[in-house]
Amino acid sequence: MPIAYKILKGSTLCYVRYWGHITLQENIDVAQRCTSEPDFRHGMPHLFDFREVTGYERDLVKMFAMQARIAELYPEDRGEQLVIFCAPPGVATEMVELARKSWESSTAILIRSAQNWDQACDIAGVAQSELMTLS
Repeated sequence: MPIAYKILKGSTLCYVRYWGHITLQENIDVAQRCTSEPDFRHGMPHLFDFREVTGYERDLVKMFAMQARIAELYPEDRGEQLVIFCAPPGVATEMVELARKSWESSTAILIRSAQNWDQACDIAGVAQSELMTLS
């Protein structure tokens, strides 16, 4: 699976790294595994690293099903959820725009995007050294 995640110990950040071609089922699978981790907390910021994404599945029916499942995993009544995307121009930025559009009616999901790693770490409030072994 071209997706890996890590909940940083002593931090309130979930880091999710993507690479290669991403399927919608892989997104659902990683979200389910992540939210079942003992260290997972609703409301913890998520940093999604799309720097190495080369493509993604473009099936609207599956995309709506994925969004519905993710909405169940991250219910709005659990508070605000900061989502940070590190997405250079190209395919990665397309993925961010799809995510932004699908969550634009949400009052709980706050989406921020950065085109480079420095910006993403600044928005997340973490030192790059904390994420060096993960990226």
